[in-house]
Amino acid sequence: CKFVNEIASGIDEKKMVLSRIVPIELRIYERKGAMMEWHVDDALYDPEQIEIIFTVENDSDCLTMWELPKNNNQNNSSTDMERIEVETDPNSAILLKAGPSGTPHFVSSLKSGRRSILKFVYIEEDAVFLDGADKHVKQFTCSRRSNKQKKRKRR
Repeated sequence: CKFVNEIASGIDEKKMVLSRIVPIELRIYERKGAMMEWHVDDALYDPEQIEIIFTVENDSDCLTMWELPKNNNQNNSSTDMERIEVETDPNSAILLKAGPSGTPHFVSSLKSGRRSILKFVYIEEDAVFLDGADKHVKQFTCSRRSNKQKKRKRR
């Protein structure tokens, strides 16, 4: 949390905290072809959250890419963007801003190896959870196993 606050202090003077609503997400890329298309993370809070992608392990051939405005240009047209691509090392982190002014990012298709990440959502201490944002959180709250257990109880 101290690290996030030090990084985010250049953005705003607000204190950043780990979201209590959005769970920490574990993603494992191990199937050939696993990837993530270019996208910007949806805003779940006002003001928008910062998402931290922490690489736990990576012996894959995946590249993580993101685009930033060239020379601090906030225009965000595709010609004014600089593309960065990395093979993320274990114990490394990438911080991405969500929402309309967020950071476009992409993970290339897995051909070999395995990549595991943890995704954390940090918010300003007084951030407000947006109406309708719960649909993004619900996908992480129920596992297949717990659904099967519920079905068994009903019989």
